[in-house]
Amino acid sequence: MYIASVARNRTQILSFVHKPATIVNKSMEIILRFWRVLVLSCLFLVIPTLQDKFKPQSLYPKIGTHEQNSHLCFIILKKEYRAEGTHPKARSAGSIKLENLRKELLTAALPPQRHSVYSIGSRHLGASTSRGTWGLILDRAPGKVAWDKYRKVIRKYAVIIRASGCADSPQIHYAGLKPTAEDEDSLNKRGQPDTKTALSGDDAYDDGLQRRSNGKSLYTKSRSRKPRAKRALKPRATYSDGVVVAQSPAPPEMVMIAQPKDVPFPGMKETYYTYPNPGKGVLTYVIDSGCDFNSPDLTHIDASSVDWLFSGPLPSDEKSDDDEPSNPRAYGHFPTGNEDRIGYHGTIVATHVVGNTKGTATSASLVVVKLQSGRNTAHHLTEIDTLLKIYDHMYEDYQKRKDSWPGFVVVYSHGTEVLNDETAAAALKELYEELCKAFAKPKLKGYIVVPAGNERPGVPINEVPAIYKATSKPSPANLVVVGGVSTRTGLNKFQTEKYAKLYAPATDLKFVLPSGETRIQAGTSFSTPLVAGLLATLLGRGVKNPVKQMEKWAYPRNSKGPKVIWNGITKDMWPSEDSMENIEFTN
Repeated sequence: MYIASVARNRTQILSFVHKPATIVNKSMEIILRFWRVLVLSCLFLVIPTLQDKFKPQSLYPKIGTHEQNSHLCFIILKKEYRAEGTHPKARSAGSIKLENLRKELLTAALPPQRHSVYSIGSRHLGASTSRGTWGLILDRAPGKVAWDKYRKVIRKYAVIIRASGCADSPQIHYAGLKPTAEDEDSLNKRGQPDTKTALSGDDAYDDGLQRRSNGKSLYTKSRSRKPRAKRALKPRATYSDGVVVAQSPAPPEMVMIAQPKDVPFPGMKETYYTYPNPGKGVLTYVIDSGCDFNSPDLTHIDASSVDWLFSGPLPSDEKSDDDEPSNPRAYGHFPTGNEDRIGYHGTIVATHVVGNTKGTATSASLVVVKLQSGRNTAHHLTEIDTLLKIYDHMYEDYQKRKDSWPGFVVVYSHGTEVLNDETAAAALKELYEELCKAFAKPKLKGYIVVPAGNERPGVPINEVPAIYKATSKPSPANLVVVGGVSTRTGLNKFQTEKYAKLYAPATDLKFVLPSGETRIQAGTSFSTPLVAGLLATLLGRGVKNPVKQMEKWAYPRNSKGPKVIWNGITKDMWPSEDSMENIEFTN
C-alpha cells in the first residue's frame, strides 16, 4: 500500500526533490537522498507495466548498421514505362506512373526514406530520348507493417512492373573463384611441373613458376596498400620492326597465345610476339573489384588518367562513388580476409588485359568498373546498373570520335547464379538481351566477354550472363563465353559448352603483388581477359568481325584439347634473329 501511495504521488515528490538546495543542514541532505532512492525504486516498478502496453511493430536500426536487418527489394519496370511521365493509357488520371511509384515505395522504406530507393537507369539508353529508368532497388524496413505496405504498392503498380522480389539481406557478390582441388594439388608441388605431358609437337616444357614456400592457400587475404617493390618483375627485352613486337622472356601463357601451329613450344624460346600498340584507342571496361595501380605489371599506366565507374551505391551501402583509387576499398580490399574472394581479383584481371608483361592489349584504354559498392554488397540488378553506366560512358566518348571509333570491349570475369523466381529470371534475361543488342549496333561495335565457369568439365553452365548465349533467341553474337585450359598441358580444365568456342590459358598464372610477393592463380576469370585483350587488339586493327577471326585462328595445343586462341602472327612475321641479338634488357 505504501509503494502504491508513493507511485500515485510521484509527481509531487519529483517536484520536491528537484528544487534548488537551500538547506545546508546535514540531516536534511540525508533525507533528500533517501527520498530520491525511494522514488527511483517506485519508477522501476511502474516502467515494466508501461512497456507491456507499448509494443513497437517494427525496429529501425541506425544508418550504417541497418544492412544486417533490412530487406533489399528489386523492381524491374516494363520497357514502355521507363520514361518519366508515362502511364497506362486506360488510366486517364495518370496516377499509375513511375514518379508516383517511387513516392509510394518510400512508405515501406527504411528511414531516412529519401535515401532508400535507388534508380537504375541510363542517360542515353531509355524508352525515349529522356532518361530511362530500368529498375529500382528499395531498402525496405523490417517488420510486418513495412512488408504489408510494400506488397500493397506492388499490387497497385503491377501494370507497370515486369517483376519484383525481396531478399532477407543484401546478397554478397563473389568476384573471385577458387581453383579446383586438382590445381591445388598440382601447385603444391612448388614449381615441379609435369614434364611428361606434351603440348603441340609432343615437346615437353617447364614453365618454371614457383609456388610460395610457406604453403598457404592460393587465395590469400588482401593487404593494405604498400609501396611499389624496387624489383618485382624479371627484366625483359622488347623489339619492334614496325610490324611485330617481340617480348622476351615472356610468361608461358603469353607464349602459348603467340605460338603458331608449325612451331613447338620450346621453339618459341620464351618469346611473345604481338602487334605494335595492341588495342590502342579501344575502350576496355573491366567489371570487377577495382584495380590497384601499384601492381608492378601496371606501372606503365598513369593512374590519374584512368576513368573509374562505380555501381550504386545501393541504399544499404556506404557511399563509394567518391572513393579515390588510392583508397584500399576502391581496388577491392577486404578487411575480413575472406579467402573465397580475393581482394586483388580485379587487379589480376586488369593485368591480363593491359599488363606490360601479361596483357594482350597493353595499349587499350582501360576503364575500371568497381562492381561492389560500399560494404561490397551486390544485388541481381547491380550488374545491369554497371552495364548501363558503361553504355553512357562509352556513348559519350563515341559521340566525340565517331569517324575513328574502333569499338569497345567489356571484360566481365565473374558470374551469378540464375534467379530461382521464374518471372524475375525471365525479366533479368530480357534486360541482358536488350543490352547485348544495344552494344552490338554496327556503329558501336561492343562486345561482352565472360567466363564459362570454374566447375569440372561436364558440369552445365548455369551462371548469368554466360547461360544467355544458349538460351537467348537469337544467340547474341557479341556475347563471348571463354573456357580455360591448363597452361602445362593444353587440356580443358573447367566448364564448357558448344557455344564456348574460345579457350585461353587458365592455370599456373603468376601474379606479383606490390610487396614483391608472388601468387599463383587459376580459373576462367583469368583466361577471359586474355581473350578480351586479343579481341580489343583486333578491333584496334580494324578487323570487322574479330570474334569470327579468333575462332578461325584458334587451334588445339594438345590433340585432345580444345581450340586455344592464337593472335595470328606467323613465324615469317617474326623479327630476324640477327636484329634481336643486341637488344638491351630493361626493367
